[in-house]
Amino acid sequence: MKFLGALLVSLALPLAALASPEWDQLVAKMINEGTPLEFQHGELRSLRHIEPSDISLPHVAEYISTIGAVDLEGRYVAFSVSAVNEDWRLTDTGYWNIEQWIFESDLDGNMTRFFHRTIVEDGEGRVLEIIDHPKDPIDSPEMTGRWESLKKVWYGR
Repeated sequence: MKFLGALLVSLALPLAALASPEWDQLVAKMINEGTPLEFQHGELRSLRHIEPSDISLPHVAEYISTIGAVDLEGRYVAFSVSAVNEDWRLTDTGYWNIEQWIFESDLDGNMTRFFHRTIVEDGEGRVLEIIDHPKDPIDSPEMTGRWESLKKVWYGR
């Protein structure tokens, strides 16, 4: 496992290569202030924003994370970014319809892929259905505009 982490770290771009001052500050904030979460292939450092904070009510949940690994000297090194935006709405049946957008980017802030789906959950948090939505091309004005708008929202937090 340490070998895989070291390999991933060796392939990562240095933080000095970030594209804009705002993006550089946001990535640094994720790394320094984000909640760490280990997973099979490394570690996330995540920021989150939930509005309203009472998640029993309809709400919007937003997360942005660096994906990286800890090198052999114990330093965390980021190699990509993931941003998740979820709009949680209650249905008449008491189920949650969650419209979810997931964006992935390189460390320069360039979107590399995205997903758009609706997740249906019951009141106990069990996933009943996942509906994948058709995708526009990654370089379409709608997708690049959505990604750039999301970045600007995070710059202001």
